[in-house]
Amino acid sequence: MRRIGGAGGGGEGPPGAPPAQRVATYRVQLGAGCGFADLAARLDYLAELGISHVYCSPILQAGAGSTHGYDVVDPTRISAELGGEAGLRLLTGAAERHGLRLLLDVVPNHMSVADRRNRWWWDVLVTGRGSPFAGYFDVNWDHPLVRDRVMAPLLGEPLETALASGSVRLAVDDGVVVACGPHRLPLSRETLAGLLSGTAVSGLAARLRDAEFVEDRWRLAAELAAELAAGPARAEVEHLINAVNRDPSRLRGLLDAQHYVLTHWKEATVVLNYRRFFDITSLIGVRVEDPVVLDATHARVDALLDAGVVDGVRVDHIDGLRQPRRYLERMRARHPRSWLLVEKILGPGESLPAEWPVDGTTGYEFAALAGGLFIDPAGWDLLRRRWAEATGHPDDFAEITRHAKLEVMSESLSPMVDTLVRMLSAVSRQRGRDALADDAARIRTGVTEYLIGLDVYRTYIESADQVPHPPERRRIAQALDRAAAAGGDPETLALIGDVLLSARTPGVEQDFVLRLQQTSTVIAAKGTEDTAFYRFPALSAACEVGGDPGRPAVDVATFHAANRRRQELHPESLLATSTHDTKRSEDVRARLYLLSEVAQRWAEMTRRWREWHAPLHRDAVPGRTMAELLYQTVVGAWPVDADRLTAYMVKAASEAKQRTSWVAPDDAYREQLAAFVRSLLADGRFTREVDAFVSELRRPAEATSLAMTLLRLTAPGVPDTYQGTELWQLTLVDPDNRHPVDYARRVRLLAALDGLGGPAAWSGPTTELAKLFLIRSALQLRRRRPHAFGREGDYRDLRADGDRADHVVAFARGAGPEAITVCPRLVHSLRGGWGDTSLALPRGAWVNLMDNSRQGGRVSLAALLRDFPVALLERAGGASGGA
Repeated sequence: MRRIGGAGGGGEGPPGAPPAQRVATYRVQLGAGCGFADLAARLDYLAELGISHVYCSPILQAGAGSTHGYDVVDPTRISAELGGEAGLRLLTGAAERHGLRLLLDVVPNHMSVADRRNRWWWDVLVTGRGSPFAGYFDVNWDHPLVRDRVMAPLLGEPLETALASGSVRLAVDDGVVVACGPHRLPLSRETLAGLLSGTAVSGLAARLRDAEFVEDRWRLAAELAAELAAGPARAEVEHLINAVNRDPSRLRGLLDAQHYVLTHWKEATVVLNYRRFFDITSLIGVRVEDPVVLDATHARVDALLDAGVVDGVRVDHIDGLRQPRRYLERMRARHPRSWLLVEKILGPGESLPAEWPVDGTTGYEFAALAGGLFIDPAGWDLLRRRWAEATGHPDDFAEITRHAKLEVMSESLSPMVDTLVRMLSAVSRQRGRDALADDAARIRTGVTEYLIGLDVYRTYIESADQVPHPPERRRIAQALDRAAAAGGDPETLALIGDVLLSARTPGVEQDFVLRLQQTSTVIAAKGTEDTAFYRFPALSAACEVGGDPGRPAVDVATFHAANRRRQELHPESLLATSTHDTKRSEDVRARLYLLSEVAQRWAEMTRRWREWHAPLHRDAVPGRTMAELLYQTVVGAWPVDADRLTAYMVKAASEAKQRTSWVAPDDAYREQLAAFVRSLLADGRFTREVDAFVSELRRPAEATSLAMTLLRLTAPGVPDTYQGTELWQLTLVDPDNRHPVDYARRVRLLAALDGLGGPAAWSGPTTELAKLFLIRSALQLRRRRPHAFGREGDYRDLRADGDRADHVVAFARGAGPEAITVCPRLVHSLRGGWGDTSLALPRGAWVNLMDNSRQGGRVSLAALLRDFPVALLERAGGASGGA
């Protein structure tokens, strides 16, 4: 196998700086309470912890009130809310002084249209298809129902109702705009000039109408807004627009003359003529496949990379792009030594495309791989069967996913499927199959079943003459076979297979393939991770992005094979066990994995709890699936208060879409669900039993978390720590996992480690120091021995012997080797002890960094892990021994 990616040795860094050693990243969610200055003040702590790269959420200008930064409105500017250019200089200067580099999250797929600071989109709304920015956005200007205009599904009610109630009106607000709730929309220049004709600002409006260049339009629009903000013309114009507001028919005529169609937000589930991020109407797709658009949207990021201010980028939602490989080739050619990572969700058995010039992924697959080691397969099977018996639901995750995909395709994502049907109809007609071309229903069944049958997020056919490589051909063929077995139209499926598996003509055929691939990503995400994951809580910890809830357990051999492959192909891929996208923190999941080891007992407990709480169920609330999810969440996050638990359950129920959803919210159900949560936590009998159960699980769960942490810190790749998780952190899905981190406390605890060994950290009144100790110790080792863990580092799995050998995960790193990791798995089942289990260490003398003991030869697991749950061994002295 050949290694893929950029040049080795890390990024170049600022002029005169040595190459960056990619030891470890620390993910930070920037926003309110954590701007550039706040982060700069915390860098001494991160440097002391051993971090080499600060991994930042998006830093470009996002929409007003953004809590995450993925809703960029101006990619040419640094976020003013985070501190702007001056704040970024402060941060990068502090990072350089501490020997740290930055890794930035970039968002090429979409931009927000919910903020008028998106001047490109504002000009499209003003000018329409003739705007120089019209080609920046993925709009179908030839949509049969919305030709030459763009949909604006922003209203909370039908337009006629909004006009009658006055909730849509003209207003003076930084110019003359259409106001509808929190939203503001511009008037076309022609409409504005006509409306203001005869007023004191009519001449300015006329010059704006006739302006040829966009810069002149922006300047004149700003001048007009300034005149109306404080000048004498404001009262005159307000009097004029109030007259229009009092006449709904006149206002309706004015709206009909705009370059956008203002509609109820629910219309987006029926008709929509632009690509969006999943089903979020305010995030419009950006056409970075156009080199002009790519250069414009990436100019600021390019400058940061060129200046050495940042070492690399994490590309958000790479699968949303029309041609991912071409995008990545441009980024690699433009920045040959930068660290280039992609947010890519890999399906079971899937690898990154070999032709992608990237350094790896953001580590979702590692979280599933490492977590799966701690799921007992027999216990998992029992949990699955008992859950199905208790709820009456199918125990087959594939069946649940199928129904979820069907639902999202018939509801919120229906316009995307309609687009594919029209495109495939055009392909059919071009090939002379007029009967099929005229039968949209048949085409729809074939397209729908293919999208359900595809078991990965998408395929990667980017040019008309490209045919899929063998693994991709097999996936397409398997998807077509599943689609046929499920009743998809045979002729349609044959046509889909033909255009996917053979070279095709440019134009409608290739356009269909490219759009099909972009769409399959959305169907997979919304149908699987955002719906089916919440409907299948047999073991909720297994329902994470990058995982396979239907087969979540991972054996040790599979884990080792994946590590060897990563070292060979992508040794600088990120390794994550918690991210901003995980639905539960690593510590919550570590506790829940133990349920697979006590599966029968858990089934009996939940049966008893259901009986206890039957009187609390009103109108079948929360429902059998949500009840199981609720019980697991209580145990995983305990202690948890009613507000946090209610917020999580409302989100979970809305994602599951069985009784309530974001598109069709059921307020009565949500209120009853909140009442059920409060009653549950007020039940002393229940909370006492939960408390006792969690007390029993606490130490095994913490040992499991430490084991996952050490695997992340020492396996091939670069370990990523999500903010705050260097201590125990029992958080749930966002926004719960984006709460401010108490860094002052972490600084104090880190200082308390000086002179403290692992056994003291593990055996003290609180064990939170143990995780911090482990992370600092492992990162110090990675810095001391960079070759053992870097691009050229060796990986060798080690096998234990004895009664509990299958409970050991061990491997050696580096030539010689130089370091050894030893972790327990299925920890709850080890309560009987290790028996005669032992591990033969590679030749030479070793120091266990967890307790400073010297080791060598064959070691007993009972002795090695007596005082600390995991072992990290470093070769004593500088010499390397033989095998």
